[in-house]
Amino acid sequence: MTNKEKAIIMAYTGICMLDGEDFDIYHEYIQEIMGRPIYTHELADKRVMDEIAEKSKMDFLAICRRRETDEENNVQGLEKILKEIESEYLMCRCQNNKVCDYPESIGCCYDRAIEKVSEIFRKYMNDGWIPVEERLPEDNHYILLSFTNFSLPLVGRYEKDLDGRAFYLGDCDEDDTCISMNLFVNAWRPLPEPYHSEKRINKDGID
Repeated sequence: MTNKEKAIIMAYTGICMLDGEDFDIYHEYIQEIMGRPIYTHELADKRVMDEIAEKSKMDFLAICRRRETDEENNVQGLEKILKEIESEYLMCRCQNNKVCDYPESIGCCYDRAIEKVSEIFRKYMNDGWIPVEERLPEDNHYILLSFTNFSLPLVGRYEKDLDGRAFYLGDCDEDDTCISMNLFVNAWRPLPEPYHSEKRINKDGID
C-alpha cells in the first residue's frame, strides 16, 4: 500500500495511518480535495472531518475496487497453477499404484512430482526467478541472472572455476566472474524460449 493510498484511507475513515514526516502527505491530500488550506485545529472539527470523508469517498472506493481486482487476479493465477499441476499429474506414468519407468523412482515418482509442483508455483508466484539460496543452476547452461546491486537482468552462466563454482556474464572467461565485476547474483531463471511466428498449415504443408 502506498502512502497516497494510506492518506486516502485515513481521510475517509479517520484512522491514523501516517505520522511524522509522512503526515504531510495526508495534509497535502486533504487540502487538495477540499480546495483550500486546512489548519491543524480544523482536524478536531467533526464537520470538517465529515466533509473530508465525503470528498475522499470516491478515491477510497477506487482503492477498494483495485484490491478486489487484485484478489480476483490472484484467484485466477491459482486456478492456472492448479490446472497445470493437474495436467502434469494426468501425464504421469504412475497409474494404479504401478512403478513408473522414471529413473530412480520408487512406487510413484513422488520426488519428481514435488519438484514439478515447486517449479510451477515459482513460475507463477515469482515470475520464474529462483533464489540462489534455494537452488543453484546446472553448470554451463546459459541462464538469466538477477542482481542485488544492478537493476537489469543479464544473460550468464554458472560453472566451476579454480575456487569452486561461480557466475559469469555471457561468454566471459575464467577471470571475469560476476563478483570480480562487483555484480552480486541473488536469483536466476532459465532463458525463455525463442519467439516462433505462427505458421499456417495447409494440405500441401507449412506456408
